[in-house]
Amino acid sequence: MRTGEYVAVLFASYPDERAHRRHLAAFQAHPLARDEILPGIERAQTAAPRTLRLAPTGRSLLS
Repeated sequence: MRTGEYVAVLFASYPDERAHRRHLAAFQAHPLARDEILPGIERAQTAAPRTLRLAPTGRSLLS
């Protein structure tokens, strides 16, 4: 984190890449997301969004 900056963080888990793509496409196509949520986020953001893909480590209970 940085002083003086606001961030939004979302953690989500999907069984595979295909499931993630389906979820993202469905969200972007939803009328509320398309017409209100995403435009509101775009107006408020001051930098390009960053997507970081995390993978469980060998000791993780998620793997």
